[in-house]
Amino acid sequence: MARALRSIYFSRFHPTWDLGGGSRRMMQVWETLQALGGELRSSARAQGLDAGCRRRLEKGGSRLQLWRLRSWAAGRRKAVFRLREISRAWSRAAGELAGMDLVFMDDPIYFLPLFESLQRLHVPVVAICHNLETLVPSQVENGSSLTLLRRELDILSRCRLVVTISREETWLLRNLGVRCFYFPYYPREPVLGRLQAVRGIRAANGGKSGILMLANAKNPQSGQGMERFLAHWREKQLASVFGPLLVAGFHSDKVFPARLFGADAQLLGQLENDRLDELLARVAACLCYQESGGGALTRICEMLVAGVPVLANAHAARSYHGREGLIEFADLDGLEDALRGLQRRTGAIPPLPPPDPAPLLAAIARVLEGGPA
Repeated sequence: MARALRSIYFSRFHPTWDLGGGSRRMMQVWETLQALGGELRSSARAQGLDAGCRRRLEKGGSRLQLWRLRSWAAGRRKAVFRLREISRAWSRAAGELAGMDLVFMDDPIYFLPLFESLQRLHVPVVAICHNLETLVPSQVENGSSLTLLRRELDILSRCRLVVTISREETWLLRNLGVRCFYFPYYPREPVLGRLQAVRGIRAANGGKSGILMLANAKNPQSGQGMERFLAHWREKQLASVFGPLLVAGFHSDKVFPARLFGADAQLLGQLENDRLDELLARVAACLCYQESGGGALTRICEMLVAGVPVLANAHAARSYHGREGLIEFADLDGLEDALRGLQRRTGAIPPLPPPDPAPLLAAIARVLEGGPA
């Protein structure tokens, strides 16, 4: 009998379908990788850490340690420090790591000490690229973007394979000679079952009304986009023609003050699954608006799976351009035309097919065999 594969997936996200896009994407990849076996370790759960590392994490980093991370935006440095310290603790298990056949790693620029240890041990690394992190403006100090981007690209170029979620980032990385495999996001159970149930209810009922803006408001790109869109919606008095704007999602009730809302724009806050599904079954569309950000928005895929039309500006629509059910507008000046296009739209949105995992698993098998992915 062949020896069982020894692999670890080092992730920076909570392994759950009940949180935001990062966790859901990680769960999709992790469940796909279960065909290979292996183990998952999550920094979000502080797994595999000794007492010394836990004490350092509680202190949050000294001024000198954070100063050394000065290329990152000030609001991002403590998070980078935490991930680097955790990866440093993980890298101390050299005996365990040396026996690995393969390691999967989320966005390795955050787990750099661990990545360097694996390189010295000649353990092949497959990166799971949720975003090109250094292309996200809110995460990088002004003037440091190109320096950090070069560092991130160098790290990814040393991986045996980079699994991407974004068509645009795949294009960029391939043109720079980085070995990539584009594996788009698609929900799995239990989220998939919920979305398919919403699709069934929408097909059976009429009377759709209201525009839902659903996002993690604590994410700087999403929060800034939501705030700007909300101001535009109220200024142009669009609710009088297109119905109320419904604002919901993680942290939305904490980030936005109540004074911004009224009959034209209603703050719903974070919703339980049953309440969210009920809302998705009756709204006219879901709205996605971002002016910066990387990766791809998992909620666009989820809305299309549920049969909910999506209104998105060009930046937010990345990786989904041309999809049936997506109504795209260039900027806020084009929003009203997009809303009128939504009113004219008829017919159900075709089901969005899931990606085939077999080619990804085959590419990983080639990495294990020592050949090109």
